[in-house]
Amino acid sequence: MNSILERIKDFGSPGAQFQALSELCETLSMADTLSSFPVDKFIPALVDLVNAEFQPDLMLYATRALTYLMEVMPTSIPHIVEYDGALLALSSKLQNIQYIDVAEQAIYAMEKISKESF
Repeated sequence: MNSILERIKDFGSPGAQFQALSELCETLSMADTLSSFPVDKFIPALVDLVNAEFQPDLMLYATRALTYLMEVMPTSIPHIVEYDGALLALSSKLQNIQYIDVAEQAIYAMEKISKESF
């Protein structure tokens, strides 16, 4: 996971970021549980990419990764909610719809958050 995280943080290489996000989404979508997943390390990196207005594919996959993380690890939801800027990043995709796929994924993520009671 550390390798994936480092590539996600590499803003000098959008191609490597996209590949790492794809791997992360695949891992999360196929996982039953992720007891040792470093949630607090991934959330800031994913939120940064949700805000990557210059790269719609990165925004989509980062939002998708957050959604998959919440599905596979519901205990991550409070961490996402408490992370400064996460809800703002997701809601901004609904307030200013530039890319319909990103907006739809943001809706799924917000739905996951709204259904969780902490």
